[in-house]
Amino acid sequence: MKFLSISSALLLPLLTLPAQLQAQGQTQPVAMGAHEVIFRGAPDMPGMFYIETTSGQSVEVEGIFPPEPILRNADGSDLLLKIETTAARCPVQFAWLQTGGPQIRMTESFGTCSMEFEPDPAGLAIEQPGMGRDTDWFRYALSEGRVEMTSLGPRPLGINLSDPASLAGQSPRAVLTAAETRSRFLAILPGESFADLAAAIEADDPKGMVVADGWIIGTGQHANPALEDRAAFAISLSDGRVIAAHWAADGVQWFGRGADLVLADPSGPTDAGFPAFEDLSGLWQVAAIKNQSVDPGLTVDFQNGGGIGGRAQCNFYKGEVQFPAPGELRISSLGATRRACPGLRGEQQFLMLLQSMTQVKFNEPGIWLGNAAGDIIELERAQ
Repeated sequence: MKFLSISSALLLPLLTLPAQLQAQGQTQPVAMGAHEVIFRGAPDMPGMFYIETTSGQSVEVEGIFPPEPILRNADGSDLLLKIETTAARCPVQFAWLQTGGPQIRMTESFGTCSMEFEPDPAGLAIEQPGMGRDTDWFRYALSEGRVEMTSLGPRPLGINLSDPASLAGQSPRAVLTAAETRSRFLAILPGESFADLAAAIEADDPKGMVVADGWIIGTGQHANPALEDRAAFAISLSDGRVIAAHWAADGVQWFGRGADLVLADPSGPTDAGFPAFEDLSGLWQVAAIKNQSVDPGLTVDFQNGGGIGGRAQCNFYKGEVQFPAPGELRISSLGATRRACPGLRGEQQFLMLLQSMTQVKFNEPGIWLGNAAGDIIELERAQ
């Protein structure tokens, strides 16, 4: 049986506590508050962990990994645990293990679901940024056995708005929701638009803010892959003016003078652009699927008259394609020849993925196709 060793960790300074506590191996119970406690995993139940006492008490903790200790009070009877969950929309929660009374207990789990947090050992608290439409920071403090939440408002990012180019590489959502920029964006985003835009940009571009054509631009999409919401905003390098755009299932909203020109592409800067049909027409080689290179042999041919075809390794396929709006496409009625070849399952998977594509944009040196789930097919001109 494996145990979570904490015997030596509880004697160390708080900064070394998390790493030490995660060590695996057989261990003796450790004095915590009024109890002797041991942490153990359940080899026959992955994702389940137990915190037990020598007197027979036990609490269960569900998570991907063993609960990670973050901080504790002076006598060690209150221990804050970070719990990584299996929930895609809320991967992290926190809870206090309390061992000072007759019964050990866990507080209710808490947190904003953000992976980002800042511990405050002196105050027995953590601070976290909001998620989705919540754009403020929040503080969760332990007080008399209960966890109290306080809204802290927007947090300064330490940015210099007199030099917008210095924001290059910063998280677009962090820039949008920072205390320094809040008033500028609220001036062009009426009502609930600011919160809507923040939610639509939550899964922001990993490249961060980028400079293009006299602007610094941030882009992103909704963290829920079932939603098609995307957003972008830009700050002028010359005068600090801000503009924004929000693409949703029911259309696009532009905020600020010139937004429809500068932010024409919901996935990136102006120079990325959307291909017109004449840019797409002809034969393309599939270079990568879901960021993985593929063997030569897969092709896509955009044909005049609304046709699409190509080769799926061994068999040939054809179907119909439409372009209902800039940056959008609809592929339907795909069918393939029936030659008996190895790898037919892979061909079927490729055709199903291709038919799910709904977005198209330039991606030097070619184009990419994307779907609502975030899957990407990269194409390059066939030689």
